[in-house]
Amino acid sequence: MGLRSVEAENLAKLKERLSRFIAYGSTSEVSKFIEYWVPIKISNHQLDQYCATLISNSNLLCSCSRNDQFGALRDILLTVRKKKNPLTCLRF
Repeated sequence: MGLRSVEAENLAKLKERLSRFIAYGSTSEVSKFIEYWVPIKISNHQLDQYCATLISNSNLLCSCSRNDQFGALRDILLTVRKKKNPLTCLRF
């Protein structure tokens, strides 16, 4: 078995193992990526920051509104990523 086929086989096994963690899949051909969210360990300080960000924005996050005219959800996402989001995104 060649190196490429071993790598392809390993990647296929990894995708199979992570399939239960698929956050969402694209039904259109617009995106060629599927995102997998894999839990990792974070410090208590990082967890506190993450929770504080979610709590301080809970009204917006619980809103039934489908429009985000001011980009608040994007800002929340960027803030969480800067604080080392406890979920690592793998793209395949």
